[in-house]
Amino acid sequence: MKSYFSKEEIIRKLGTCSGLIPVELDLNKRELIWRNLGQFHNYEGFFGTSLATFAQLRSIGRPGVIEESFHTDVDVLESDEILTEYIYPTAFIFHAGRCGSTLLSKSLSRSRSNLVFGEADIHNLIWGIFSNNWQSAPVFGEGEKRLYKHLILAMGRRRLDTHKNHIIKFTSTNMLMIDLIRSVFPDVPALFIYRKPTEVLRSLSRKEPDWATFNSGRLKTFVAGVAAVISEPEFYQQTINRFFSAALGAEKSGFKFLNYDRLTALDLPMILGALNVSYDQTELSQMQDQFEYDSKSEFKLKPHEKSEALTEITVSKELDALYQRLLDSDRNILK
Repeated sequence: MKSYFSKEEIIRKLGTCSGLIPVELDLNKRELIWRNLGQFHNYEGFFGTSLATFAQLRSIGRPGVIEESFHTDVDVLESDEILTEYIYPTAFIFHAGRCGSTLLSKSLSRSRSNLVFGEADIHNLIWGIFSNNWQSAPVFGEGEKRLYKHLILAMGRRRLDTHKNHIIKFTSTNMLMIDLIRSVFPDVPALFIYRKPTEVLRSLSRKEPDWATFNSGRLKTFVAGVAAVISEPEFYQQTINRFFSAALGAEKSGFKFLNYDRLTALDLPMILGALNVSYDQTELSQMQDQFEYDSKSEFKLKPHEKSEALTEITVSKELDALYQRLLDSDRNILK
């Protein structure tokens, strides 16, 4: 069931409904979709998976019942009055794709102290608002910065009394927006997870990322940084090249790096420290336990293995040099 709310109506609703947050965005209508998640905790590595799990749980014993959603104009984000009981972001996790970020976000989600959003679609779709649906490069003036900041804060409402950390794991393409994100949240600890280019490219060749399937050639042009038609292998090399370059360029803003090889249960305390995420020993044990399971197989008990396939992948000298610079950087939290 869908209800359209004015700014005044959504503000009143937020005052009486602590679980209400924006979860989706209709670019064509410029509408935010809000849902009451109550005290539901996001345990999954992807926010979309969490929303699907929530819907399934809510449908138990209620066949045919359609969950209520509230639609508002995007511009309600301009108002300070929508910001109630929120947790300011504790940490941002960026990555180059296929680098273990899902494992880390699922590990963090094991603790009910951590409100974790993994690659939420709405965090990506908001860039379409700033770019006229990718008709042009994103414009990021003071008005856009305000909308972006308020979106992040409105999603980070404290829905559980136990929630004390607000952590966002972005889709890899957000690495190209780092200067803009940093202009809004310059003080949030940020981590970039990277991996040997051959392994990232090998994984992408087996299964393309969701962002690459969007029906927008303009978006793919922005991500690759080239307007010419190039082959799929060239496209992925160019995008990883740009992700690595953006990360290296963010060193001056306090970015920290993590090599995929050091993403282990044993090293988790150091990683949590770098992200300024607080925890106790019980929570640490819960989070470390996630490393025993495959990060992409929901509820399937399977040892987590870091496999290195033998398929031949050619990496450009430029990309290999960027990877070496990441390895050599003193911004690595673990060597």
